[in-house]
Amino acid sequence: MLQSKKRPLGKRIYFLILLSITLFSCEHFDSDKPDSDNNKERFKEYVEIELTGDINNIYTYGDLGPDYSVIISFNCDSTTVERIIKKKNLKLSHQHHDTGLFFLEEFPWWDKELIDKIRPYKNIKKSKLSQYLWYDKKNNKAYYEELGF
Repeated sequence: MLQSKKRPLGKRIYFLILLSITLFSCEHFDSDKPDSDNNKERFKEYVEIELTGDINNIYTYGDLGPDYSVIISFNCDSTTVERIIKKKNLKLSHQHHDTGLFFLEEFPWWDKELIDKIRPYKNIKKSKLSQYLWYDKKNNKAYYEELGF
């Protein structure tokens, strides 16, 4: 007759604690609400510059996992774009229609048609990370995308 083996109570509690930490420490993205505290934190975390007065209308979305992707749109002036280019070591792409990763999700703040018309700045670190920045000078609108592998 097979006997069922019960896990000791300590191991079950340890598992529940790890599960809780994992669930509650996940990054939050507010793709439907501009300038939320979560979006400001994600901006600082991924774009890696401090927020200044010209930066507003921040929207974020993230698909996290071993391979992750994050998109962020925001309004800013050209001096902020210059800071991002310098911080991320971005170079102007030689390709037209360099649109980064294709997302199935549609967001009104992520203008795929406009992005397709703008040559991005980018930095691709082999097998690790890809970063793109498009800037619409006419509307002072930036689109940032980061892909991690």
